[in-house]
Amino acid sequence: MANQEVVLYWSGGKDCATALYDLRTEARYQGYEVSSLLTTLTDSYDRISGHGVRNSVLDRQAHCLGLSVHKTYIPPDASMDQYDSVIESALLEHRARGTKVAATGDIFVEKRRMSTLKSLGLRACCPLLRKQSVEHFKRIVSLGFQAYVVCVDATVLDESFVSCLVGRRAAKSASADSRSVWRKRGIPYFCLQWPDVSGTSSGAARGSGVSRGLLVLRFGS
Repeated sequence: MANQEVVLYWSGGKDCATALYDLRTEARYQGYEVSSLLTTLTDSYDRISGHGVRNSVLDRQAHCLGLSVHKTYIPPDASMDQYDSVIESALLEHRARGTKVAATGDIFVEKRRMSTLKSLGLRACCPLLRKQSVEHFKRIVSLGFQAYVVCVDATVLDESFVSCLVGRRAAKSASADSRSVWRKRGIPYFCLQWPDVSGTSSGAARGSGVSRGLLVLRFGS
C-alpha cells in the first residue's frame, strides 16, 4: 500500500525539525511520508514570519532534507485572518493533490489550527503534542540537532544572545516548572542546523541584526 503523503508546517526551528525526525523514524508513523514543507514568509522582509529566519536559510534546510517547500507570503503586520487565508489556500492545493494529513511541531496545538484542518478535510498529526518542554529540549540536544537562537525579547536579553548555539549546559539549566521555559527566558525562537549527507551544513553565517519593536532577530547571510 502506498504511503500517505504528509504536508508539514515548517518554521525552520527545533520543534518542526523534531516532528520531522519522529515522522521519519518512529514506528507509529510507518506509512506516512512527508512530501512537502509549508512555510509562511513576510514578503518585504524575505524572512520566515515570526522566527525571522532568512529565505536563503530555509532553502538550504529544504535542500539538506531532500524536500520541497511550499512558500506562502503575508505582508508586514498581517492579521491572523490574512495568515489563515494564505495557509488555507496552500493546504487546499495539497488536499487537491491527494494529501490527507497535515503535521505540525506544536507542543500546545491551538484549537484554531485543529479547526482549520478539520474544515479542509485534513487529518492533524502532532508528534510533539503535550511533550514536557524541558525534556523535549534535552532530547533535541541528545539527538545531535544544533539549535541557534534567532530571536530574543530585548526587554530580557541583549542582542549579543542572538545566533548563540544552545547546548547541553543550557538544557540542564532549564527550569522544569516552566511551561514555555525558553520564552520566559526571553528566547522565543530557534533555528536548526545539521549536516546533510554530503557533509555540508544546512545553516548560514551570522547576518545583520533586525529590530522589530521589542524583538531582535538575526540569522543568515
